[in-house]
Amino acid sequence: MAARYKGNNRLGQVAPEAAPGHSLWLRMQPADVHLFMTLIEGYTHLAFPVQYNPQQGVILLHTTPDFWKDINEIVRTLPVRINASSPSIV
Repeated sequence: MAARYKGNNRLGQVAPEAAPGHSLWLRMQPADVHLFMTLIEGYTHLAFPVQYNPQQGVILLHTTPDFWKDINEIVRTLPVRINASSPSIV
C-alpha cells in the first residue's frame, strides 16, 4: 500500500501574477488578516483578495482600472492598520 501524503501545512510560495497597475500588495499584522478578509468580502465586486502569506500579513488585492480609486479609498478607511507596498515585500 502506498504511503499517505501528509503535507507540510505550508502555503504555496508561488506569487499570483499581478496585473501591472491594477493590483495592490498590502501588509498588516497577522492577527488582523482575518478581520481584513471578513471586511473586504463585502467589496468582492470591487477587488479579489488573495491571502499570499497570512502568517506574515501579506495580502494581494486584484482590481480593475475602473475600481482602483474606490478600493484604495476603502482600504484607507478600514479599521485595520495597513501598509500598501510593492511586490518586493514578498
